[in-house]
Amino acid sequence: MIDELARAERAVATCADAAAWALPEHDLIAALDATHRLQQRLAAVQLAVVRELDGRGTAVAQGASSTTVWLRHRLRLDVAAARRLVSLAASVDVAPPARHRPAAHSGHGAPARL
Repeated sequence: MIDELARAERAVATCADAAAWALPEHDLIAALDATHRLQQRLAAVQLAVVRELDGRGTAVAQGASSTTVWLRHRLRLDVAAARRLVSLAASVDVAPPARHRPAAHSGHGAPARL
């Protein structure tokens, strides 16, 4: 995972150095869509990492009173943002995405409402 994240960081750095003003409008729109997709996927990776660190007790093992406090110091977040990150990471672990659940069918070809 570390190698892939380093590769992604280099690719993003290259994009950050590119001149957005030189792109035609359709490329700007495509870039907007791509950045949003990447941002969402990266957020999912971060949540998985935070959840694993929290589950392993890494923050406490490193001397912090909680994962929230550890993230606040490590990532220089305010306490509310750190708390949200830990809470969201825990909730993602508890509630898997709907796409992973098999669709229930009503018997008429359309999925039943859950």
